[in-house]
Amino acid sequence: MFGLPAFNSLPDGPFAYTALDATTLTVLGSVLLHGGGSIAIARLLQGRGAAVS
Repeated sequence: MFGLPAFNSLPDGPFAYTALDATTLTVLGSVLLHGGGSIAIARLLQGRGAAVS
C-alpha cells in the first residue's frame, strides 16, 4: 500500500528502485501464495478428509 508513494517520494536512484522491487516482489508473492497456494492446500485437505471418512 505504501510502496508506490515511497517510490514517488524518493529521489531517482538505487533506493527508489529497491523500494519498487521490494513492493513488486511482495505483491507477486502474496498473489501466488493466496491464489495458487490456496487451491493446492484445499485439494490437499480435501484428499485427507475423503481418506478419513
